[in-house]
Amino acid sequence: MPSFNPHGFMGGAIPGSITKPRRYGEQACVSQKRHFGTTSTMGGAACHLSSETYGMQSSDRLKSGLESRPQTSIADVYASLYFTLWCRKKMRVENAVKLLDIYIANAWSIFHAGFGCDRAESAMFSAIDLLREEDGLRAEFLVRAQTTMSTVDGWGTEAGATPLELIELAIHELRWPEFNPLIETRRSLFPLDIRHLDLLAAFDRDWTDREYYRRYRSHREEGRCVR
Repeated sequence: MPSFNPHGFMGGAIPGSITKPRRYGEQACVSQKRHFGTTSTMGGAACHLSSETYGMQSSDRLKSGLESRPQTSIADVYASLYFTLWCRKKMRVENAVKLLDIYIANAWSIFHAGFGCDRAESAMFSAIDLLREEDGLRAEFLVRAQTTMSTVDGWGTEAGATPLELIELAIHELRWPEFNPLIETRRSLFPLDIRHLDLLAAFDRDWTDREYYRRYRSHREEGRCVR
């Protein structure tokens, strides 16, 4: 008589033993053996071979990508850096030119309205300070000064011109040697006009027109107080 299996199966189980339920069946056990048993070594070798093959393929693809990518030389890097710096400087100078024209226009408007140097000196000294800060403005201001000094009256009264007072103040504060040929050009253009003498006098440290500017007067008074 076949033994009775308490789990409902017929078979040759040992009496008194508990048979594990066959939830996965024998085929599942064979399948597990195939996955984890005798074929596991071959599977590991296959995985190892596959990883080596994938690694070689990845290395080949990376190498091919690096070879196809254009190589950047040090000269190209320096050229790119120089171009970037040049663009930034150019933009900075352009913005400074705009600001310089604003200061000049403000000073011109004050003079045109009938006020004197004591009211326009704030805009004029702002222009002078900007010229000190940005070397790229020197040529720009000299062109504007030449335009004013090439006119008959030389005061810069026409719209958009640089006032003569600002040019004299720039000569006194900055003392650029480029002002000398501009003054000489005016003297040769208008030999009967003595305006060039006022321009030359602005080079003097004891320039008499300093009295028209509150900044100079306040500095002089401070010097007296210190003494």
